[in-house]
Amino acid sequence: AALSRIVKAWGSASRPLSASSGQALDLTPTEYNLFATMAKRPGTIYSRAQLLDLVSRDNLDVNDRAIDSHIKNLRRKLAVLIPDVDIIHSVYGLGYRVELW
Repeated sequence: AALSRIVKAWGSASRPLSASSGQALDLTPTEYNLFATMAKRPGTIYSRAQLLDLVSRDNLDVNDRAIDSHIKNLRRKLAVLIPDVDIIHSVYGLGYRVELW
């Protein structure tokens, strides 16, 4: 049931994630890109450095711990969409992965 709600809410890349009420979630471009990147390959573990490389648009010298803040905010916002499921998992010492089932 959780997977069908995610797939239904995901839509296309041009449409933002939306809650079951139809109200769009207020994701920043970085949050959206993080989720889009990880959701394309569920179960794949991404290191902070990989995620930073995948979502950064410019070559700013940003600490890889900034990804932690983005993930924290993304988890909070996704909890509005699916409150009973943890979608983004931390993998100790490795990084993060999305589980859609």
